[in-house]
Amino acid sequence: MKNVFFNREVLNAESEIVKQSGIPSCILMENAGLRASLIISDYFRKNSLEDIFILCGKGNNAGDGFVIARHLAINGFKVNLIMLYQSTHLKGDAALNYNLINSLNLDINKFDYFSENDSLPSVENSLIVDAIFGIGFRGSPDNHVKKIISHINSIKSKFVCAIDIPSCLDRYNTDNPVLKCDVTISMGVYKFDTLFEKGKIYSGEIKVAEIGTGSEVFSQFNREKIFRSEFIDISKNIKVRDKLSNKYDTGKLLIIAGSAGYTGAARLCTLSAMRMGSGAVIVAFPDEVNEIMCSILTEPVKLSVDISSQKDVDSVMEKIKWADAVLIGSGCGISDYTKKLLDLVLANAEVPVVVDGDALRYINMNNLRSSPAKLILTPHIGEFARILNCTSDVVKKNFYSLSKGFAGMNNVIVTLKCSTTIITNGDSFVINSTGSENLSTFGSGDVLAGIITSLVSRGENPFTSAVAGTYLHGYCSDLLVDKFGSSSMVASDLLEVIPEVKKKFNL
Repeated sequence: MKNVFFNREVLNAESEIVKQSGIPSCILMENAGLRASLIISDYFRKNSLEDIFILCGKGNNAGDGFVIARHLAINGFKVNLIMLYQSTHLKGDAALNYNLINSLNLDINKFDYFSENDSLPSVENSLIVDAIFGIGFRGSPDNHVKKIISHINSIKSKFVCAIDIPSCLDRYNTDNPVLKCDVTISMGVYKFDTLFEKGKIYSGEIKVAEIGTGSEVFSQFNREKIFRSEFIDISKNIKVRDKLSNKYDTGKLLIIAGSAGYTGAARLCTLSAMRMGSGAVIVAFPDEVNEIMCSILTEPVKLSVDISSQKDVDSVMEKIKWADAVLIGSGCGISDYTKKLLDLVLANAEVPVVVDGDALRYINMNNLRSSPAKLILTPHIGEFARILNCTSDVVKKNFYSLSKGFAGMNNVIVTLKCSTTIITNGDSFVINSTGSENLSTFGSGDVLAGIITSLVSRGENPFTSAVAGTYLHGYCSDLLVDKFGSSSMVASDLLEVIPEVKKKFNL
């Protein structure tokens, strides 16, 4: 998995790397600028653009911009430098690289834009490099910076490339205008703010540029243990099915799902688990939906439950003891039935349990902490807010600390479903890198719950199962977007591509 850092952590890590390795900071800036210039030149050629404009502020982000300008000019590109502040503001490595441009007498056009009264050159049909503000920026930008950001955002024919982070992107100040970028070249590691909400929208495609230290050097400073999942993590960490295995070796799974009006949820989570390879699946549901469940689910064993019947409750208990993993909640409904069965599962299951959908409504600190099972909770923002007894806005603004703190305090795994789904066990925090807005549809969460439960039922580590299941679920969505576009998916479409996705990962 790839390292992800908060802005403040990157600054501290780079300072420590300079101290420990003896590599001068100007060399790190040189390496970063060189890698970025290669990426930029590639985009310039691919997009048939006319000019390159580099917008430079007054900090180290501007220093990266000067290095980029130098390498592009040396390699024959027509480079235009727009200075947003007097060069007297430059310090350290940024000043050094600005002076280097001047001393080499390179063919670089320079424009000054120090105030709103200064005129701007035309930047249409150009590649624009955003080297105004980097990860050290705090507060609000000056008015002339706001004006140039607004102006560039209004231009249709352009390609914008941010260095490290789009200028003025700050999750603590969402009122700032932010430059809308097509690509962000992140130096050394991914930056947390670019992967969520406004950052996800404004950063575009994210490319990580090596700065000459290697990723392992950064790993030792990743004290928050934040990572971004990648293809190789899944193909490397999930076991391939044994050719000599039987149906019971691939996961004995009890699914408690469905109710009147929500039988589709039971179908989706059950079939997704079976598509993922679970060979022995029992699905339990209220007896009132027995007829329809038997008609829409033919492969799994069905267990019709009358919650008032001790015989039926004993039968569920027997299946809990039989199973390698339990999934409860998908489409179960808000009812005494759901509450009683959740309490039964949490009190008696000694295998991993995935708690989804309506069952999350009945989660509390007592049944969480007293359960012998390893629990994987799969709430969306609203469901998690209900568990925490706060508003959805509070969760959105504090999802990192709330999810990680809750998981650690209660020894559970939280898979928090949102525009960028995260998975945490209280120690590590993994940001999923797959999926699209297509997943915002009824039933997609049921498919996810089935995939995760299938993986954990066959003996995979519960946290690994949650990370891998979320990645594979999103990958299914991405595959459907490639095939059919971004607005035509229904949850059952995900079932159809699970075999294709498994083949890609050799699962």
